[in-house]
Amino acid sequence: MNEPAFSWVRALEQGTLTLMQMESLQAMVDSGEADSLLDAARRLDFEATHRAGGEPGPQAY
Repeated sequence: MNEPAFSWVRALEQGTLTLMQMESLQAMVDSGEADSLLDAARRLDFEATHRAGGEPGPQAY
């Protein structure tokens, strides 16, 4: 059975992001790239599903 693709939003809502992942979201907010952690997570999910190439895998980077 296939694992569902990793979702930044789902992981943020479930509280399962690692410290490094949380820092990545916070860096996006701090730099003005996103308005909130949730906005940053949505942007990363969008980028992962709309870039050229195959489907995103089940793991975060």
